[in-house]
Amino acid sequence: MQMNRKSWINVALGLWLVVSAFALPHYSGISVTQDVVTGLFVALAALWAAEAFGEVVSLVASWVVVLSGVWTVIAPFVLHYERPASAVLNEVVVGLVVTALGLANVVAKAMDLKA
Repeated sequence: MQMNRKSWINVALGLWLVVSAFALPHYSGISVTQDVVTGLFVALAALWAAEAFGEVVSLVASWVVVLSGVWTVIAPFVLHYERPASAVLNEVVVGLVVTALGLANVVAKAMDLKA
């Protein structure tokens, strides 16, 4: 199974979350930790979705990417830690893109399984 562009973009977005934890201002260590952990999780899940040997495993991994994207969007609001608006906007935009690309992968892989 060849890694597609959507997966590469999600890997890059996950790595961006890690970098942004240090590049954008944060008011607490919790927000930095959350960005690093979530970013690594997104990147690794996207790699898993792209490189899984079984089609069903790849589909499950794509759902993990989607859930990671959703968490990225809601984490600033659920965890209630202080951070500048730029950091929140970054997480929401990245999370929405990760979720959309992950859902596109889920749909494509589900169609492949039915074919």
